[in-house]
Amino acid sequence: MAWFLFFVVAVGWGSTFLGIHGALKGFTAPGLVAVRNLLAAAGALVLARARGEAWPPLERWPWILGTGLLLVLAPNLCTALAQGTLSTGLAGLLNATISLWIVLLALPEERPAPRAWAGLALGLLGVALLLMPGHRVRSHWTGFLLMMASTFGFSLGSQLQRRRALQGGTFAVLALQMGISGLGASLVAAFGPGFCHAAPSPSVWISLASVSVVPSLASYAAFAALSPR
Repeated sequence: MAWFLFFVVAVGWGSTFLGIHGALKGFTAPGLVAVRNLLAAAGALVLARARGEAWPPLERWPWILGTGLLLVLAPNLCTALAQGTLSTGLAGLLNATISLWIVLLALPEERPAPRAWAGLALGLLGVALLLMPGHRVRSHWTGFLLMMASTFGFSLGSQLQRRRALQGGTFAVLALQMGISGLGASLVAAFGPGFCHAAPSPSVWISLASVSVVPSLASYAAFAALSPR
């Protein structure tokens, strides 16, 4: 089961960037983040009710909502904004720095084994080779900084979530985290660029549905199930 959950995380989050690219042809960055997370929150709520999951106690809600902003809103919004100046492939490659941030943030409480450092170095070397001059990709330094903020926010939220039990069912917790992130992005969209910059075409709606169901709902749920609780 663990390998299956890992597969869901890898495929879902790996395909996110293509879906975001398609959805941004009609939605603004905060508009996309708002709608995808509110849809995912609704789906998680339905699944939580269908499974009869217990809701977290109210005293845990501030912690759950706070980590949700770091795990969901910050990465989603920064990534969507970054893809306005970065190619889809480059954004995906820069997302690989999550592994580096997680290792660094876990120090000094956790010391990775030598093979973990070797795997991390090998992965980052592969990213560096693909980013070397000669590879023609659309890029801008603002997009790079936004992707670093995205990966750091997710890694920090992941580490914080590991250090304190969330309680409650997986989909119940996910509904809260997706919901607060969707509401936060809605405020940004409402007081900023709005939700759409063009009338969404059928392909845009398909892209939105894909990022709402697979990365936002299935992959986050799989990640939560894999994380210590």
